[in-house]
Amino acid sequence: MAGRVLPLVDGGAMASVITEDQRETLLRSADEGDRMLSDMAMEESFALMEAPAPRPTQIAAVDAATGGEAATQVVFRIDEPVTVASGQSLSVPVISSVPPDEMIALYQLLVSASHPLAAVELSNDIGLGLTGGVLAIYEPSGVAGGQTLVGDARLGMLPAGDQQLVSFALDQNTLVHCDDSDTETITMATIDRGVMTLTVSQRSTSVYADEAPAGRELDVLIEHGKFYDWDLVEPADGVESTETHFRLPLFVPPRPGRLKPSLL
Repeated sequence: MAGRVLPLVDGGAMASVITEDQRETLLRSADEGDRMLSDMAMEESFALMEAPAPRPTQIAAVDAATGGEAATQVVFRIDEPVTVASGQSLSVPVISSVPPDEMIALYQLLVSASHPLAAVELSNDIGLGLTGGVLAIYEPSGVAGGQTLVGDARLGMLPAGDQQLVSFALDQNTLVHCDDSDTETITMATIDRGVMTLTVSQRSTSVYADEAPAGRELDVLIEHGKFYDWDLVEPADGVESTETHFRLPLFVPPRPGRLKPSLL
């Protein structure tokens, strides 16, 4: 399928800080979850040796499970009793909430130099930390009750109250062009009471041009790489920061838009 990718895991912006206790809790939860899945798989393999041929997977008609966060794990408990026959599997929703419906175009040079990623920002407002995993993203297909798979995403550890960008496909209808100009050296001299001070700095300017399809408005986040001992001069407002990149916001109207981040 055109545009299908498995994007990188979003580490989140620096404005959202994960405490060490939260990180240790989520890591222990992930390790214990892996061990539980391994034990369950072994038990299921023995059960299937004597079980009849399984019928198609059934989706449980129950409300979302209730979760609880202990010191070492996140536990989801099913509030209503369910019955699963031998050899069958069961799908139970653990979260019931309305996802965001506003798309964000996330430009990552390492993924594609010409197209941004289609992404949404997820907010963990359920009060429990969530471990990472692979997500399948669907959208309404236009047919009553129908859904269409639009891509796969990777979710990293998401503590309670945090936000994370989830990208799932290349937006091949939107073009991004980056023009890196040559670095210029700026020398400034000052004299005070007979002492001359020379200040030498370097300035590098990158120009990003984004063009959305006709009649379409778009919110774009440009990931611009950080460099040791360099500071971001422009733009100054609305900039987020990850460990390795600046995230520069850009609103693209239904015509080409331009953004000029300048590093000093």
